Amino acid sequence: MRLAGHALAEAAAGRLRPGIGRVYPLEQAAEAHTAIEERSLLGKVLLSAREE
Repeated sequence: MRLAGHALAEAAAGRLRPGIGRVYPLEQAAEAHTAIEERSLLGKVLLSAREE
């Protein structure tokens, strides 16, 4: 638990950031899910609700 607390504190301070593999628009949620299942990306997969 102590390590998790330290990691959260580092993330809150901006010193620890997850790697983002790809950002999908919300309309492509199915494709994002497929990428996660296939493990075809390195890093986190994010869904964006922003209209661009």
